[in-house]
Amino acid sequence: MIGLALNFVVIAANGGSMPIDPIGLGASTENADAFTANDGLIPFSKDSVVSDGEAKLWVLSDIFPLPGPLKIAFSVGDIFIFAGVILFAVAPLLPKRLMMGR
Repeated sequence: MIGLALNFVVIAANGGSMPIDPIGLGASTENADAFTANDGLIPFSKDSVVSDGEAKLWVLSDIFPLPGPLKIAFSVGDIFIFAGVILFAVAPLLPKRLMMGR
């Protein structure tokens, strides 16, 4: 729930899209303008390309790029969401004493 709340806050503060820096997408400074065409929205994505100086709550936006050929970035909220999914999946495998706090 924390991850969802963090993502909701940054998306709401930025007009309905998650800001992402073009450099975080692996774009060179020269190619950054191509990403910001069409009001900065990336097609088929929740992201809009915005420089860190223009984004509201920049620290909560998609600022961590994944290494590799995919141009994907994630946010602090995404880390919390991923951790929650892992805990939900692993919880049935843990001993009941550990889950009860004893």
